Amino acid sequence: MNRLHEDKEFITVDELAIIMGISRSYAYEYVRSAKCPFTCLKMGRRYVVPTNAFYKWYDSLAK
Repeated sequence: MNRLHEDKEFITVDELAIIMGISRSYAYEYVRSAKCPFTCLKMGRRYVVPTNAFYKWYDSLAK
C-alpha cells in the first residue's frame, strides 16, 4: 500500500476510497455505518478519518 497520506493528520473520505480501492459512495456509506472498524469523525457536514487510526486498523489486517 502506498502511504502518501501518512504525513497528514486526517484523510478525507474521498482519499480513503482511493486508498481502499472502493467507490466514493461506498466509502461514505462505510464510514457512516456501525461496521466501520476505525475512528471516523464528523466535522460539520464532512467526515474525516484520523490517519493513524486508519493505518493502525489496516496494519492489523496483515497479522
